[in-house]
Amino acid sequence: MLIRTSPHVYGPEEDTYFLLEALEDEDLSGDGLELGVGTGFIALHVCHRFKTFTATDINPEAVALAARNAQTNNYNNITFLVSDLFSSVEKTFDVIICNPPYVPADEDITGIEDLSYHGGEDGRGVIDQVLSQFPPFLNPDGKVYVLQSTLSDIEKTYNTLEEIGFSSKIIARKRLFFEELVVFRIKGGIK
Repeated sequence: MLIRTSPHVYGPEEDTYFLLEALEDEDLSGDGLELGVGTGFIALHVCHRFKTFTATDINPEAVALAARNAQTNNYNNITFLVSDLFSSVEKTFDVIICNPPYVPADEDITGIEDLSYHGGEDGRGVIDQVLSQFPPFLNPDGKVYVLQSTLSDIEKTYNTLEEIGFSSKIIARKRLFFEELVVFRIKGGIK
């Protein structure tokens, strides 16, 4: 698979490969959505498992690049949308996939490409938005997969999901030099 990158678009990094690996044995089917498509790396690797697949990003350059990468690799079953998380999404999904910005950062955002990593002062800026916004876009019995770092308070994610009536399980862990990455599988109903 040929994936073009750009200095203005979040490219495949260690967390991208880790999330893709975590999804490998998961039951992915029906209608799928990826929030924050970047270059399209994950979307292109999983779209064939779905009836329909939608990929969004707040960065118009990322959406254009991901669409170009899909065309280059002869994938024509993905709908690409410029969207601030769910702002342009108009339907519900069986699976939602998200590798949100989770790096704690207190410097100012100087360009749209900074949004791909800038998780706010505590790293939870986008994570908390995803957790508060996804329920109306998830079909009954649907699943959400979210990658997160131990730098951005995993316990708060568990607590937030419990408060809104969703169960969660960490399905994959990866220890890095100064943090651990985890992938949550989120489902409706407390278990």
